[in-house]
Amino acid sequence: KAAAVWRVPLDGAVWAVDPPSADIRPFSSQAFKVVFKPGTPNRFYYTTLECYVFYKTMRSFRLVNEVSFVPPTCLPLHVHGHTFPPMGFFTPDGHLNKHAITFPACHPSEQNHQILMLSNTGGQPMHWHITIDSTVSQHDEELKKTRAVREQMSAILDDGSGIMDSMGGTLQAAESRIIFTCFPSSGVVPPGGQQLIAFRFQPQMATTYRARARCRLNRMDSAVLDVALMGQSFNPRLLLADEGSIFFKPSHVGSTATRNYMIENPSRIALTFDWQIAQRHGGV
Repeated sequence: KAAAVWRVPLDGAVWAVDPPSADIRPFSSQAFKVVFKPGTPNRFYYTTLECYVFYKTMRSFRLVNEVSFVPPTCLPLHVHGHTFPPMGFFTPDGHLNKHAITFPACHPSEQNHQILMLSNTGGQPMHWHITIDSTVSQHDEELKKTRAVREQMSAILDDGSGIMDSMGGTLQAAESRIIFTCFPSSGVVPPGGQQLIAFRFQPQMATTYRARARCRLNRMDSAVLDVALMGQSFNPRLLLADEGSIFFKPSHVGSTATRNYMIENPSRIALTFDWQIAQRHGGV
């Protein structure tokens, strides 16, 4: 059996959860009602409710040990509300500190973060919500070109439909990856206040990714701020001069000959390398 306990922030007095806590039996569910009771007209409301879920056996240290102890799980719930009449939203006065974000280059599966600041220069609270369009990468563009070729071939080849299905599944999987995310994705900025928004870039392969983030203010289609997102990912790679060969001019036994050798890092990430000389050539 598990127990669920809701926590409402002190600044969220207009929100309530009924029941505030409940026991959930195995393989069952529990419905909770979120109550919104505002007291001020023409205003936006926003807060984050937290539901902590834990096993009933965790309620006392006498029932568990260090091996069987499981910490509670926090399930956040972002809630919005407003008290404006229909079509009564005022025109927001919001500004972003930049309209393009370029993430530092990184390895695949690593993460990079950038901060965006949203300012409310108006005299009323401003609601905002960010959505990120589908990410486009150079790899996806190449898949689309390849798919177009497959479609042309399908008219000739008997097994072209199978090729198209395989390529379509690969393309759909590539387009469904979540590369850019932001936190928080919505909220309310008080008059004269600012909101910091963290963007994360988490590439899955070595390529260039682009997307667009749309910040919608006060739920109005006419008040949308666009932010261009771009990030690059690279695999470690070195280019060796002369196809990886070094030639020394003939010299006398006991003398020393030196050569300058050029290596190049074609990526935007720093690389660390070391030379390893075979043991049989260590004295040469």
